Amino acid sequence: MNMSKIAFVTLALLGLGLVLLGTVSAQNPEFKSGASANIGVPVDFNVLAQRAGAIYDVVESDDKHVVWKFKGTTNDWAFVFGDGRIVIASTVDFNLDTRDTLENELGKVMDLINTVEGGISEDAKWNAQKHAVYYATDPGIYHSIIWDFKGNFDYTLAVPDCTIKEAKMIVYSPDDPQAYYQGYYIDGHEIISCDSPGCIVPSAEITDKITTGEHSLAGTHIESSHIMRVEAITSPSPLKHFVLYGPKYQPWINETSTSEDLQALQEILYR
Repeated sequence: MNMSKIAFVTLALLGLGLVLLGTVSAQNPEFKSGASANIGVPVDFNVLAQRAGAIYDVVESDDKHVVWKFKGTTNDWAFVFGDGRIVIASTVDFNLDTRDTLENELGKVMDLINTVEGGISEDAKWNAQKHAVYYATDPGIYHSIIWDFKGNFDYTLAVPDCTIKEAKMIVYSPDDPQAYYQGYYIDGHEIISCDSPGCIVPSAEITDKITTGEHSLAGTHIESSHIMRVEAITSPSPLKHFVLYGPKYQPWINETSTSEDLQALQEILYR
């Protein structure tokens, strides 16, 4: 084959590759946020596609991946890959409400996988959600600190030099609380409370409560197991991380979150 024919074939194959890539990309909307986790569990994609298709709209399926849309709910897209990756992609801009939805949908995907394989324990599911990677227009904007406790605490939250665009405090109660009153405070001011047995502690918006610097976070009248999450959306990639620590720097609790930009989302979807 002479050089002109080789060049022609090379260009033709390159053009075909671009067409195919364009076809795949054209199927998908413009994603503005997302989340990913890796479960490391083998999946029977034929069965998973059948079960996903009974509830949602399956977009694509073969022996290496399944893609579906959460029709009738958020219209977010779920991607499950053979290497254990789960990716949720959304056309909605990233904020704390979007993050809640993405985390919930990661959980739904794992629950659906468990109907096929049953290999994801509740602890593994929680750990995957806790350490999920989130995707937004800018990198390094989402921050989350999560810790569990069974009694009163008085810790220090160190907030790096950044602009806090949105922040929230949430308390989970795996066990029914028995105390008639629970109070949670930032810098001595009550933020959220619960005043009856078995009540659900509400979440609280704390955007203006955790400015750059150190803040006291305290909980009182705690008599059962709880989990707290303090999360924030900030200006991109602060030079330092959020950290929470107790007396004599014990316990020491680092951020559990990672957030990257939309280019990273595209790379994990199409690598």
